[in-house]
Amino acid sequence: MKTLFTVILLMIAFMGSSQTYLGVPLSEIKINNPTKKYTEGKNEDNTDYAVTSDGTLTYLYMFDIYKKCRATYLYIEDYETVINILVLFNQEYEQVTDTSWRVTYDSGFVMDISFAYNAELKSYYFAMTKH
Repeated sequence: MKTLFTVILLMIAFMGSSQTYLGVPLSEIKINNPTKKYTEGKNEDNTDYAVTSDGTLTYLYMFDIYKKCRATYLYIEDYETVINILVLFNQEYEQVTDTSWRVTYDSGFVMDISFAYNAELKSYYFAMTKH
């Protein structure tokens, strides 16, 4: 039941680009999620990032030089949830490759989604970027 609930939440999140926060500054992300705690920092190439987790999902937001979100990474540890999401993506979105999809919204916004495994973190993740 928890897996189904997580999949439903993810599908709601992916239905609108606002949940991926692409093109949005961190201050706006925080306003939309006032109860979440964020860890902020810079990676090796001096790119700003912010991370938050709700226990089941971990979100990593990467920001461009204008301090706007350029990519959102969603890390999922539960393998069953990953499989359910992959099945749903194949049904709902334009499949570009075996591990990537494209979503075109009525507004004209196009988002690319790719799926991968991070061996270092031992976690699957979805990367959402503006096309």
